[in-house]
Amino acid sequence: MTQPALDFIGPEPPKSFVDRVADYFKAYPGKWLDGRELATIGGGYAWRSRVSDCRTQLGMTIENRQRRVTVNGSRYVISEYRFVPLDK
Repeated sequence: MTQPALDFIGPEPPKSFVDRVADYFKAYPGKWLDGRELATIGGGYAWRSRVSDCRTQLGMTIENRQRRVTVNGSRYVISEYRFVPLDK
């Protein structure tokens, strides 16, 4: 007796946080993205690791810059990242 083939395809598994961060970068190529924004996409506690994984596992070129700003007399650093796609 053979088992019939099933045409049912279940729902796609949820995307990993690395895939979510990569998709977000790809949606905004060349744009500087604030690290706080990336934390909402890649998880509040490990988003930097996910950016690193995009670089190492997915081969994405992601640049980082830091800017010092003063707001209402308080100084702090803004850390920003951008995806630089390879020209084909």
